Amino acid sequence: MLKHSSDENIEPSTVSQDAVDRLRQLTDAGIGADLSPSRGRKLDASAAGQRRGKAMTPVKVVCSVIIAASLAAAVTWPVTSSMAKSQLKMLAGINSLAIFQGTGAERSKEMAFVAQSPDDATIQFGGALRQSVSAASGQGFDFKERAEQLRTVAKKFTRHPEILAATLRAESQAEVLVHRADASQFLENRPAPKTGTVTVKQKVSDAAAVKRFIDQCLEGERVDPDNAYFPLLRAMAYTELRQDKDAFAALHVAASKKVWREYIPEEFVANRTVNRGIYGQAGLISEMAISAAILFPHYSSLRELSRVVATEAIRMEMKGNYAAGLSLRRDLFVVSEKMRNESTTLIGSLVGGAMLDTSRMRPAGVLPFKAKQSRNDGPTFEEAKVARDINRQRFVDFAKKHGEAAFAERVVESARVGDLIRDISRKGSDRGIYGMESVTRLAIGQQTALILLANVVWMLILGAIATAVVRTPRFVAGNRLAPGPFVAAVAGIGVAMLASGALTGISLGYTVSAVTGMTGDVGSMVPMAAISAGMVIAFPMLLTIILAIWAALNKRASFTRTITGGFAAASLPAATVMVLAWGAIVYYCAGLDTQGTAELIEMLQHEGKYLARIIGEKWPV
Repeated sequence: MLKHSSDENIEPSTVSQDAVDRLRQLTDAGIGADLSPSRGRKLDASAAGQRRGKAMTPVKVVCSVIIAASLAAAVTWPVTSSMAKSQLKMLAGINSLAIFQGTGAERSKEMAFVAQSPDDATIQFGGALRQSVSAASGQGFDFKERAEQLRTVAKKFTRHPEILAATLRAESQAEVLVHRADASQFLENRPAPKTGTVTVKQKVSDAAAVKRFIDQCLEGERVDPDNAYFPLLRAMAYTELRQDKDAFAALHVAASKKVWREYIPEEFVANRTVNRGIYGQAGLISEMAISAAILFPHYSSLRELSRVVATEAIRMEMKGNYAAGLSLRRDLFVVSEKMRNESTTLIGSLVGGAMLDTSRMRPAGVLPFKAKQSRNDGPTFEEAKVARDINRQRFVDFAKKHGEAAFAERVVESARVGDLIRDISRKGSDRGIYGMESVTRLAIGQQTALILLANVVWMLILGAIATAVVRTPRFVAGNRLAPGPFVAAVAGIGVAMLASGALTGISLGYTVSAVTGMTGDVGSMVPMAAISAGMVIAFPMLLTIILAIWAALNKRASFTRTITGGFAAASLPAATVMVLAWGAIVYYCAGLDTQGTAELIEMLQHEGKYLARIIGEKWPV
């Protein structure tokens, strides 16, 4: 107990002066009780030693330098610059992924960009592709609008077969489809569907649209004379008009061509050129969305063409005209093999393989051997292969019998290659870039990094506010903070944090919707925005809970002073740890993005060869 002179009329202190000094130091740091040196009475503004702690302690200086250096390095280092800048934009809900939503504002921006380069075929091509995206209604593409836009561009740039090829694909979706169910019914030996006693009438495409389609195919053959794509699509259109002789003549022309080119990579490049010109290089997820927007509606009609050809060949053979039937089959076989081997997409290779199978169906009308089924959803891969081998051998024997031994040998070799391609497809389709493993890791990494960055920002904001409060005279004097203003300030900050979380959630929604559906449906962003609003305040809330527990356990501690002082003391160190974690994740994601983009480009050049490489095999052609 301290001794005092007899003339001092004060109560003896129960607390040593060293303890009082220590409590003041803790108060200056922001943590402590509202204790006075006189039996726990609250300190007031007249308390001696009214001192403010240093605004920047050595620890805070080091933390500030680390945070500033980490952010600056991430933004300026070429490896992480694009990813880091994207993260900063996404904090404000900006669509830095450039996933096109089809809104009016986006349309206006893109139309203005395209209008600046009226003589650039690639930009005009890309603009026609992008301006056909419907407004954010979830309806996807307006193929009639796309076809009209592409026709306009194709008329201007007449020496660009890639634009014509894309135009024909768009028209195959909305205007020119082959409706020849009679061929499928004949090949499968099943009757036409009926409603009561009335036979159901087949749909028919508009004749004028089909004739325009044929004219465009002829134009494509003129500018790209070695390509089988345009005459084969012309044959397809003739079958819709039921001008089968013209279709078979066009098929024969297609079989004589040297190459199969659909210009799929060129469509991707045109779309990406416009996307990058407006939004900058947005990364893998954006460019995967662009590649996923390339559709192949013409494949179903090409399959229908192959059935029409096979049906006519069978009817010729059933009449004893084996040479004519085998000649027709050979034309279909040759062009289908070219399509299977040279398509840049796996689906194109598989459709070409299916057309090859159709070219060998029912020699002389013999019904095909049907695969056994050990399950309800169709035969297994092995069961289908057994049936395919049996039917193939039947055709080989038939061709040899009727003087086509060379054709039969080519069928056998092509079948061997086809089996290898199917095997590559089966093994590799879930391992490539569209297997989504690396893309999912990238999306999760980007979301985690964004949430960390948002928490860093709020920890810094709250830390700065708390540091200012602990240096006020009232706080330094040891007085409790007024509950009313404190609660109002906390409520205001909470509303701001929730709004920030909603903006961040919108950005996360772009990522999620791009990965799950490759569309920017606003509805898919609502739950992500709600979840993100909570995650953005996760670390501030965690620190608040820890400090509240501390205050509850220490009965002499003030709740408001403990919370405020705790944030002043802990925000910078916590933000430092989080910003370092953010930098590490951004670096990891940047590596995934770079590698994934390179794989995407490789895949677009030839998906089959790409899949063969990643499973350690060689494309057999």
